[in-house]
Amino acid sequence: MARQYARMAGLAELDLHGDSLEEVLTRIVDAATELLPADRGASVLLWDARREEFTAASSTIVDQDGDKVAGRVRASGGASRFVVDHQEQIAVHDIEHDPFGANDINHEYGIGAYAATPIVSQGRSVGVLYALEPDPRHWTRDDLAFLRTLAERAAAAIERARLAEEAAYQRDRAEVLSFVANSLIGASSLDSVLRTIVDSVLAGIAADHVELRTTGIALETTTPMVITGPEAIIGIERVQALAAARGRASDAEFGLAIGADELRREVGVDVGTAAVAPLRYRGRTIGYLTALRDPGADDFDGEDAALLSAMANQAVVSVENARLMEETEEALLELSAVYEIVQAQNREIGLEQMLSAIAEVVSSALPADRVAVGVFPGSEEELEHVVTGGPERAVDPTALMERLDEIVSSCPDETILEPGDDEHGPRLIAPLRHRSKMVALLVAHRCVGSNPFGPHELEMANVMGAQVAVAVANALLIEETQRLALTDSLTGINNRRHLFELGQRSFGAAKRYGRPLSAVMFDIDHFKAVNDTYGHGVGDEVLVEVAARARRTVRDVDVLGRYGGEEFVVLLPETDRERGKTAAERIRAAIGDKPIETAAGPLTVTVSAGIAEVAPDMNELVDLIDCADQALYEAKNAGRDCVRCFDEPVPAP
Repeated sequence: MARQYARMAGLAELDLHGDSLEEVLTRIVDAATELLPADRGASVLLWDARREEFTAASSTIVDQDGDKVAGRVRASGGASRFVVDHQEQIAVHDIEHDPFGANDINHEYGIGAYAATPIVSQGRSVGVLYALEPDPRHWTRDDLAFLRTLAERAAAAIERARLAEEAAYQRDRAEVLSFVANSLIGASSLDSVLRTIVDSVLAGIAADHVELRTTGIALETTTPMVITGPEAIIGIERVQALAAARGRASDAEFGLAIGADELRREVGVDVGTAAVAPLRYRGRTIGYLTALRDPGADDFDGEDAALLSAMANQAVVSVENARLMEETEEALLELSAVYEIVQAQNREIGLEQMLSAIAEVVSSALPADRVAVGVFPGSEEELEHVVTGGPERAVDPTALMERLDEIVSSCPDETILEPGDDEHGPRLIAPLRHRSKMVALLVAHRCVGSNPFGPHELEMANVMGAQVAVAVANALLIEETQRLALTDSLTGINNRRHLFELGQRSFGAAKRYGRPLSAVMFDIDHFKAVNDTYGHGVGDEVLVEVAARARRTVRDVDVLGRYGGEEFVVLLPETDRERGKTAAERIRAAIGDKPIETAAGPLTVTVSAGIAEVAPDMNELVDLIDCADQALYEAKNAGRDCVRCFDEPVPAP
């Protein structure tokens, strides 16, 4: 029992955050190895549900290569695939009696017993956590409960790391496109424009060979143009024919990645791995942008293909600029607008400030008298963060959003041009999509009597809209990452770190100006019995509902946070001890007066609470919380389901 308390205490203090996903995985396996403990070590496998394969692994076993292990498990499946598919924990006490069959990995690394626990986030399997032993071991209920708790912590840490890496990827992608836009602005000829695209692809997606091929029709000449770097690609026509046959590169706006195995099988030549993006102009395919990596290199993935498509879009714009010399100034304005949108994305400003800057850029580039941009933060049914920009301040912003409900409900796939009439000016409506999801809506408006938006403005809106969609998706990712860093992943209230950050401000103000401040610490009575009797899943349901009832009870100015385990703290500004006691009684009653509905049925749950008020001899917030903790101890000794104040005489029995 002492060891169980010790390792759960260690888990409560454990920080699984890291600067990268790899560092997070390392911390997870280190924690399992040290705190369980696991004598042979621990390992974690990441699962990609979209690709249906294990993508990465980390282990504390010396000399074990995570990528090779992920590849071998990917081929064999076995226990790992069972845990992912069924989201069930399994424990094998002796590898010789493994129902999934003792595989080569177990024998190779001297594994005699193992416990495998699913890592689940928002109902989806994201990996498997293994505890490993060299000899047969009896896995106790406490061992398995500890591994489940660690897996829950690991799921939140993995999701945060993935969000951070996604945000970093979007920033890197924006930088590549910004470089291309800047380079294209300085290019003076068609040849230099296309070579800039080729050079950017070589660097941007780590390609070994790139070819940009346009048709003669696209340039109104009789000869197609081919720009290749650094050398001609053998078998390129067969690669493009395969892409066209699959119907992805010839008829769709997005490129695709083709793995080395498929190319070797379908093309008949070992050309490595390929990514192909069509050059689309006014609904037609006018060429291809093709990238290859030499045999033996990593396959291109969907992110590479998406970036190649963005570069292909810029290539199409550049070809049109070169063909129509009389529209050079307008084309440069388009590229400048894209660059300014990328710059707005890269500046550390809030979402609405970024949208305001983008609205101004788009209104100038189209041009439009007024532009509105709104965001779909959660679903495609409710628009938020609507901002407007443009020179015509007399235009009522609400006029821009007429028929908004109809537009949102129809979820248009393409940009809509409305010519306008005697009452309403011309309007351009562009749905902004990122990875097939509509993340924003852009509406541009011209005054009554103005020329309608035409094909050129439609193209420009699509090019800028692609950049705006990336910027919005990136900003929403960053906001979500920041939210996750400040809140408790289970209950949604402030985590311990944010509780202290907010509380330190209230404590400093109370000390500086001599104002009252009280702290309430409360925890759930006999919570261990709930977990032991009904399981940690029901325990989590209780924690969530207790936090929700407390949150509904406290004021907006109060600071509520999860202190650790089943302990919670509320900081009450401008509140002395007596009023703090009243507030604590309200919390106690709100939680205990009505049973909590759980998967195990309704449970009656009570809490005990301790109150302390800021005193002259307190120098830090932790001093105040410690006093509240001592009062909580008195409440526990008094029989639980009651409230006690620090330094208050104990009532006579």
